[in-house]
Amino acid sequence: MSTSSSRSAASRLTIQLRIALVSVVFVLGLVLIGMASWTGNGRLTAAFEDHKAYSALAARSREVRASSFALKALSRDVRFRQETTDINDFKAGLESLKQAVGRLGGATGAERVRDSIAALDAPLKAIEADFTTISTMQLALRAPAPEGRAARLEDAADALGTKVRSNSMGSDSPDLARLPGILAALRRIDAAYRLSLDESLLGQWEVEQGRFERALGRPGVPAEAKAEIEPAFKAYAEIVPVWSKAEKDFMLAGEKLSGEFDLIAPPLQELETRLSSEEAQAGARLAEAQSWTQMIILGTIAAALVLGLIAALVVGRTTALPLRRLRDAMLKLAAGDYDVAIAGLSRRDEIGQMAQAVQVFRDNGLAVRRLEAETSESRAEAERQNLAIARQREEAAAAQGSLLAEQREVVALLAEALARLSQGDLTVRIEDAVAQDYETLKQDFNSAIERLAATVDAIKATSVEVATAGREITSGADDLSKRTEEQASSLEESAATTEELAASVKAAADASRQAARLSHEASGIARKGGAIVDDAVQAMTRIEKASHQISDITSVIDEIAFQTNLLALNAAVEAARAGDAGRGFAVVASEVRTLAQRSAEAAKSISSLIQASNTQIGDGVELVRSAGAVLGQIVEASQRVATTVTEVSSASSEQASGIDEMSQTIAHMDEMTQANAALAEQSAASATALAQQIERLNGLVAAFRTHDGGQIGHVDLSRERRRA
Repeated sequence: MSTSSSRSAASRLTIQLRIALVSVVFVLGLVLIGMASWTGNGRLTAAFEDHKAYSALAARSREVRASSFALKALSRDVRFRQETTDINDFKAGLESLKQAVGRLGGATGAERVRDSIAALDAPLKAIEADFTTISTMQLALRAPAPEGRAARLEDAADALGTKVRSNSMGSDSPDLARLPGILAALRRIDAAYRLSLDESLLGQWEVEQGRFERALGRPGVPAEAKAEIEPAFKAYAEIVPVWSKAEKDFMLAGEKLSGEFDLIAPPLQELETRLSSEEAQAGARLAEAQSWTQMIILGTIAAALVLGLIAALVVGRTTALPLRRLRDAMLKLAAGDYDVAIAGLSRRDEIGQMAQAVQVFRDNGLAVRRLEAETSESRAEAERQNLAIARQREEAAAAQGSLLAEQREVVALLAEALARLSQGDLTVRIEDAVAQDYETLKQDFNSAIERLAATVDAIKATSVEVATAGREITSGADDLSKRTEEQASSLEESAATTEELAASVKAAADASRQAARLSHEASGIARKGGAIVDDAVQAMTRIEKASHQISDITSVIDEIAFQTNLLALNAAVEAARAGDAGRGFAVVASEVRTLAQRSAEAAKSISSLIQASNTQIGDGVELVRSAGAVLGQIVEASQRVATTVTEVSSASSEQASGIDEMSQTIAHMDEMTQANAALAEQSAASATALAQQIERLNGLVAAFRTHDGGQIGHVDLSRERRRA
């Protein structure tokens, strides 16, 4: 009972409404799935943003740690190398570290670890303050003189070394000779202290300082040397303590700066630990939100599928079965069974409407059967009407035969007239009566024959006039041909004379160009000779410079021999002081003095020879320069001659060009005159041909007969031409 009532209730609903109800069920399922997805995505997004924020904060903290490690390494370079580039690199690294801390504090979620980030400010400010201090120290230590301590030390040491070397070289004082060694020991101590900052080295420096002062204060040191060296050494001794203290203070400040980086590590480690913990918790929340979202979405999808299946089953049972019955009825109707009963006519939905449409189709089939019977009767009536139409066609064929007879009569008249026209009879006319439909054709034919006769009469008159004009053209063409032939003969003689003149001028121009070429070659040879002389002058000058250099070298050798002699003398004096122990050394010193004297004499001989050679080389240079000047004058004269010959050659070439152009013009006039003669002959021949064509035209026109009965006469143009 309930099933039938539910079916009857469903049959009252339209199919569109039932499908809409199923769609609503599916849409509700989709809405539920969407709400579940939206809720789950919200939780996922919140958990993901937390995890993303803590991951970003951890990355920023690692960036801060990397910057601090790099900056600590730079602090060691600043401390040991003391270079401006290291200071600049540390400054840039410090700015990078501050920016990294700023990015860490400005990142999303940083407010949750604000206290740990704030703990980095104190060590960062301490590092910045220590860097400012060490930058000032480095500037005072490494700045150029006179502000920089190291530069002042180097300048003072260099000035002292210069004075010590200049006074000890060539001096006989042994005390003065010991000063360079002591100064070298002081400089070595300076370098060692610069590397190690060992305070014991300062004590060694003071010991060497005392040795230097004692050596400088001995009576054997000349007063002039002492007066020069003592102020320089005093300046050097005053700057050393200042420089060593600056070096020491800079090293301590560098150690303090490096130690500040140890203070930034604990708060940074604490920050990273907190961030790692928070990141792990955010990951757990993200996994929990993901699991909850999946569970909600799967449950909602399952519920939506169940509701959709139930709705589809109900719609199928209330729609598919009636449609199947209706399909069976339609198949029987298609087979020709119009007595089948149509089910579902009482339904109110689309199936009921389809059943009513099938019922209409059934009624139409029944009506068609009735119409087929009526059609057979109509077909018999149509056969009777066709017989009547056949009789009407036979009557129309008889009327068409009379029309063809009239056409044959008109064609015969027209053929006779055209036959007479083909024989040249322009008097032919169609005078016989014809049917009314062909009257226009007769009138058009007669009018065309009249116009053709008028045209032939006009051609007769024109041919006489053309014959007269042809005789006049023939006479004029004969006279023009004779005059043109005479003019061509005169121009031919003028062209021959012009060609001979042009050949003479061309020969003169060729000779001028040959002379110009030879002049240029001579000028080129002279210039090459001048260049060779210049090279010789330069070579002699280089030889002269080399001789002067050799002379300078001999002077140096002479000076070395002099110094060697002095050293040998000092050695002999020291050997004499040593007594018997220095006898062997005295013998060697004597031999050295002998060799030094021989070297001085040889240097003097070489110098005198080089001076004589320089004198001879100078004379040779002057002679070569004179030869170069003469060659330059020869080159200048050759160039003037070449210029003059070139101008003559250019003038001759221009004359030859002008004569060539005149010869070409005369030749062209000769060709034009010959062409005119040919044209005159062609005109005469054309006039004769024209007379022949006129005679032919007269013969053709004479074949036509017109109303005046006249014949066209033949005119003999050749006879008229001979008479002229």
